[in-house]
Amino acid sequence: MLGFQARRFKHFLLTYKYVEGMVDKRAPYRDAHIAHARAYEPRGLVLIGALQNPIDTGVLLFEGEEKMIKDYAQNDPYVVNRLVTDYTIREITIVAGSLLKK
Repeated sequence: MLGFQARRFKHFLLTYKYVEGMVDKRAPYRDAHIAHARAYEPRGLVLIGALQNPIDTGVLLFEGEEKMIKDYAQNDPYVVNRLVTDYTIREITIVAGSLLKK
């Protein structure tokens, strides 16, 4: 197992704030949003999901460089089509879990 110091990439948490009524409004863009996410899997997208009850926040975890995450967000169909009212990118330090076992 690689130690924490041996990690090559930084991790970032991208969070989206969604418009009210996201469940209904996302339908025309959902397939493109998921395709966009899948295109970033080889580039460092680790997971993507939405907080539930209510669905008002998207959560995406990346391994890579902040510039790549900015590019992802700026070109995400949800952002382009104004379903995201705001987003933040924050570096996160992973201290335990399966990501450290790579």
